[in-house]
Amino acid sequence: MSYFFFLIFLLVAILLTINLPNISFFILILIIGILFFNKNFILICGFLTGIMIDSLSFNFLGIRALFILGILFLIFLYQRKFEIQNGAFLFIAIFISSIF
Repeated sequence: MSYFFFLIFLLVAILLTINLPNISFFILILIIGILFFNKNFILICGFLTGIMIDSLSFNFLGIRALFILGILFLIFLYQRKFEIQNGAFLFIAIFISSIF
């Protein structure tokens, strides 16, 4: 049941990102999803999110998917060094990823 709600929130974030291209709502949802779901599910959702955003916004297919996978990989890499449940870490990660 929680996977269903997560996917619904992710779909809404994708639609908002396509309509408002300067704000990356999907990164916020994926980073919050790291706290609650396993690593493989989040990586698959991140890749599919990138493919969907690229195809719906008529960009080169796969560019955003690789970017999202890179961000998620860095967060998973530093997950043990930093407390990712901390609000400051989430804010900094979302801010840095939305710059690019």
